[in-house]
Amino acid sequence: ASDVYKRQLQGWPSVGRGIDGLPVIGVGPSVPVGPGAEMWTSILACGDPACLDYSETRVDGIAFWALEVEANGATTAIGYDPKAAGARDGFEVMVCDDRTCDQGLTRLDVDGWNDFGAPHRLAMLIGIPVASYAHDLNVTSAAVGVFECLDAECERERSSVVDGGSESALAAGPAGPVAMVRHLTSPQFQGGLALDVWDSSFAEATTVELYDPARLDVTTRSPGAGSVAVGADGTPAAVWVQDVVNGPADDAPDVAIPSFGLAAAALDALTEEAFTDFDITATDGLFIDEPAPGGPGALAGLMQGDVIIAIDGVPAITADDLYETDTQPGQVLEIDYERRGQPASTQLTVGAGYSELVVARCDNPSCDTGTIATIAQTPLEQLSYWASLDIGPDNDPFVVYRNPADVVVTRCDDPACTTNAIELQRW
Repeated sequence: ASDVYKRQLQGWPSVGRGIDGLPVIGVGPSVPVGPGAEMWTSILACGDPACLDYSETRVDGIAFWALEVEANGATTAIGYDPKAAGARDGFEVMVCDDRTCDQGLTRLDVDGWNDFGAPHRLAMLIGIPVASYAHDLNVTSAAVGVFECLDAECERERSSVVDGGSESALAAGPAGPVAMVRHLTSPQFQGGLALDVWDSSFAEATTVELYDPARLDVTTRSPGAGSVAVGADGTPAAVWVQDVVNGPADDAPDVAIPSFGLAAAALDALTEEAFTDFDITATDGLFIDEPAPGGPGALAGLMQGDVIIAIDGVPAITADDLYETDTQPGQVLEIDYERRGQPASTQLTVGAGYSELVVARCDNPSCDTGTIATIAQTPLEQLSYWASLDIGPDNDPFVVYRNPADVVVTRCDDPACTTNAIELQRW
């Protein structure tokens, strides 16, 4: 749009649309860190639906993260101010009197949140900014911070914290915020995906597991950046992509491929330190870097640092050798391997590997019950994590997702996506 945007890759842009139907876009620099980094936020208010004409308001000193257009048409944005190299803390909220932010811009520095890390998402709840954030840069915990400015300086606010995961998406419900969270460390939901649903008190959230429990042992790659939305009736919906690495062979979809559930590399790709750290004596073989939890390799007892020497008696030299043995899902293979210099063997049952796009729809605003539906399947790891969902005026979800070749727009034919998913467009 202008020279400043051509000079560097942008970080997370965001778009909203006001009551006039015209887009408002927020942009900022890509991951600025350190006290000397250039930090700024630009609000681009489009003057026509295609944004061929726009006005720009730039706010220096705030690294942009997210934007929402309120019901009254005014723009609210959120960003952060890195206080030290490598750190992301110091929330700032930008509240405008109009959509263009060219007048009435108020910067609210929420100093009390400096220890929480960078904001991830922003939603508006009856005019109250709602932000989700990660506690630290290691992303070992998750929280949704809800703050309501009780004075002009925003020195007092209220917030609520849910520990144990990493936030992925946020929406505002009829009473409180709804967040989709990857629970990385929570004992109850470890490795799974859940919705955290708040009520109007913001005191605590109800955590609702999204994974179908019967599928927990066949799902591995942690869900990525999915999306969550709330319908006009107040019921949340969520979309995400998950990988099945050890699906049952007799119930596998046609797109399934043989899956070993192993990340492996040829020995000639390793450093000398790796040979020393794992006491490797073999000269040829496949080094196992990381078995997928619950995958065929892990179930066969293989561990990081093991070296596969042969598969059904055939030497294994490169990672391609895993898939050049003409294997089929359900086939049992004899694996000869080395562990810290000692020979060993095990039997591995090949899994059915595929990726699927999943939509969950709650039956009520508190999400006590709900439905999970699969609307797309591809061979393993061929669906991008980046899936987005919104809910139309008829309460049916729209989903945008990416497979290896296309971006696909799909409309569900019912609120729970259980009867039919209609492909509308493919680019």
